[in-house]
Amino acid sequence: MENWEKGRGLLRAGSYAEAARAFLAELEAQKEAFTVQLFVACSEETVQRAAAGSSAKELYTRVVRYQGKECWSLGWGVYRSEEQARAAAGGVPARLLAGGVTPKVSPVARLLR
Repeated sequence: MENWEKGRGLLRAGSYAEAARAFLAELEAQKEAFTVQLFVACSEETVQRAAAGSSAKELYTRVVRYQGKECWSLGWGVYRSEEQARAAAGGVPARLLAGGVTPKVSPVARLLR
């Protein structure tokens, strides 16, 4: 989880691309796990608002291509089982679910394809 802590520090510091690389390294090390996908953000302001004031260690980002642009996918934690991920989805802060965001439980391996 060293990469996770590094990613959290970089996310809080506003270094989103570097944070995403650190989180990706951790996700690759936990391919058999599950995660909760939240939403895709294509502006740094959206990522900044999501991360602002968030002391939650579960929030993470990763770089994705979306409609031809480099964007960030925001997720919530990495869990050993699908059941744990489903339970954790209920703990996502309401401010991250604004605008109709529906958390989606997904195998980590699927995110890495």
